Amino acid sequence: MQVGGTFRIGQGLDSDFGVPRVRPGLSGADAYTPTRPFAWYVFVGADGQAVGYDLLLQSSPFRGGPHVSPIWDVGEVQAGAAVMAYGVRLTFAYVVQTQEFRGQSGGLHQFGSASLGVRF
Repeated sequence: MQVGGTFRIGQGLDSDFGVPRVRPGLSGADAYTPTRPFAWYVFVGADGQAVGYDLLLQSSPFRGGPHVSPIWDVGEVQAGAAVMAYGVRLTFAYVVQTQEFRGQSGGLHQFGSASLGVRF
């Protein structure tokens, strides 16, 4: 189960549904439709997930194998910006996620992403 939301402020917000992201995470969209020659927005969002079973962390339920003990409640926060001009969309996002399993080193998982999309 996943619950979250994103707050956006800027011009041309009806051009897309948010920045594209790797799943799981706050959803956005790869597709966009420019509604004006130049559009932009900044955003901030938060997301919480309740994970019942994670095949990547716990191995197959039908046979044994290496696994770790998952953390069932996982959260993340993201912030960034998007600019759309002349059929090109450039987005930047910075994401901070909580740990996904017990014993995970390094504390919070942090990463940035950039995306460039061109309409043709």
